[in-house]
Amino acid sequence: MINTAANERTEIEARIACEGWGDSIGALLVEAAKTYGDRPAAVFFEQDSQITYAELDLLTDQFAMGLLKRGIRKGAHVAVMLPNTPAFLIAWFGLAKLGAVMVPVNTRYTATELDFVLNQSDSQMLIIDSSYLYAFNNMVTRPDILTDERVIIHDQSDLSCNWHSVFSERPNFNPPVPVTGSDLANIQFTSGTTGFPKGCMQPHDYWLLASKIMSLNFESEGLERFLIWGPFFYMDPQWMFLTSLRLGATSYIANRMQLGRVYEWLADYAINFCSLPEPALDRFPQDRSGDDKIRLKFVMSYGWSSETFVKLADRFCTKARDCYGMTEIGIGTLMPRSPDVALKFGLSGSVGPMREMRIVGPDQRDVKPGDVGELWVRGKGLMLGYYKRPDANAEVFTDDWFHTGDLFVSDGDGFLKIIGRIKEMIRRSGENISAREVESVLKRHSDVADAAVIAVPDAIRKEEVKAFVQLATHVETSVLQEEIIVKHCREHLAAFKVPRYFEFVSEFPRTPTGKIKKRNLS
Repeated sequence: MINTAANERTEIEARIACEGWGDSIGALLVEAAKTYGDRPAAVFFEQDSQITYAELDLLTDQFAMGLLKRGIRKGAHVAVMLPNTPAFLIAWFGLAKLGAVMVPVNTRYTATELDFVLNQSDSQMLIIDSSYLYAFNNMVTRPDILTDERVIIHDQSDLSCNWHSVFSERPNFNPPVPVTGSDLANIQFTSGTTGFPKGCMQPHDYWLLASKIMSLNFESEGLERFLIWGPFFYMDPQWMFLTSLRLGATSYIANRMQLGRVYEWLADYAINFCSLPEPALDRFPQDRSGDDKIRLKFVMSYGWSSETFVKLADRFCTKARDCYGMTEIGIGTLMPRSPDVALKFGLSGSVGPMREMRIVGPDQRDVKPGDVGELWVRGKGLMLGYYKRPDANAEVFTDDWFHTGDLFVSDGDGFLKIIGRIKEMIRRSGENISAREVESVLKRHSDVADAAVIAVPDAIRKEEVKAFVQLATHVETSVLQEEIIVKHCREHLAAFKVPRYFEFVSEFPRTPTGKIKKRNLS
């Protein structure tokens, strides 16, 4: 089994050394369109729409040309706040062809959060769906550069700067300046541990290498139909779609995740590959009469229990591969294809291709197998750093080693297991939530003296957000008071970040230095 992992990694690295991983994201689409032409690249099945490889290539050429006429050049930062529609793909690849930098924006952001991201990212243009304008219009500090001409609104045809006005009739776009793998492609915001999100600077190589690795993993599986259910402003749907382009597959794209409909989607569209949250399998029907329609060949999993691997393999004879990754490093580990390996070890996989990893103790020395330490990573295709955050970069990089903030243990045979997080991060239904960010919002309310936010277990969402609140001396605890604080949170936080549970305390347990002892809270 150890040799299986090593052999797979060696094979993939040899292929990459021979074939490379491509010049740019835009060039990847151009080549895919030449090869697969009229084959559907994406089917938005809940919208009854689809787009072929050739159509996507042409429309992104026309969009890039239109952006060029509006003054967008290579290196310009363009925020994209769009749902899972063809428009997102067109904006993404149009920007990539031009060499502009996409800043994907969480569509659930409030005005406060959007204000921060647009200003922090130095966005020179905003492409936004009309349904999200309420957040934009309520921003306090709208960047001066985002004039009406620099805000492209999707689905409002009565405006001069509507989506359709951008497209040029001229096909066959050629960038004025060549775009290379080392050029910046995305500023991808991820939840920070000390307040608001940080913008990860991801070059084209970040995406090209991740999709190349995954396509080589999958090419022998005969994968033709991908299910993408996550929003495209996250990294997973992006690398999945790029991987599907490399394989000439069709991506079936949902508007959003609905656990109770996953089985239906798998059956209706004969899906071969998807990532599955563990709770989705609990929603599958007990009646197996419909299982003959399931064509699932491969599943990407994240931290599944051994029982779930067994359940999937027994019911569908489907392979599953566990994986560890994060926005800063992309894909970090991979589990060998044999499900027996995953079941035996229950680990997060072995070191992925083009990666080096260390498990480091507080003294910055490698720990022994079986001892817990922080995972450090280096290699090709990592982020370039956090945008405009030299302080954060200094904290997470030692030479070229990136400190993940996650605690791992090695079994001594090359397999790794995640133990927990150093960072105060809550993972709710796949969403990363900074406890510090939620705390900062709570403490901005005049009735709150102090607050502490932790993760609590949840059967469906894995983790839920719980807030401990110490009220100001003049305020009494009541149901009404909780409603007031919840309303305050909803005004300043995306819905998924708002605490599900509240507990009012008269005082917090504290360390000698005055810090709240979160370990004593539950």
